[in-house]
Amino acid sequence: MRVDPKAIKITFDVPSLNVGVGAKYYFFPTATIEATGEAGVVSDLTWSSSNSSVVSVDPVTGEILAKGTGTATITATPILGTAGSATVTVDASLPAAAIQVPVDINLMLVMNGQVNGSVFYFAAGQE
Repeated sequence: MRVDPKAIKITFDVPSLNVGVGAKYYFFPTATIEATGEAGVVSDLTWSSSNSSVVSVDPVTGEILAKGTGTATITATPILGTAGSATVTVDASLPAAAIQVPVDINLMLVMNGQVNGSVFYFAAGQE
């Protein structure tokens, strides 16, 4: 099946993320063929941040580092197809290096963390 490269779209594991200063995170991008819905792992992405003084991102690996309070959009651009993005908010009220994502039962089964209301906190050093 021949696929138009423009019909490939990048999506992230979470569309938004709240973190404490010092947090590190890797988004898990997926490439989806819009016409068929088929999805797969994607490589050869170029990563960027809309505000590197708030959140820096390694342009090759996609690892983010929360550097200061504020919001940044992280974008993953494939060689062909449509880029995907996610919003990262660095919140000084969160514990240092904490990561806050919406609760997902699958995430809770995999990670050992704390549930607080409707969010899941995963702090550095927990495994």
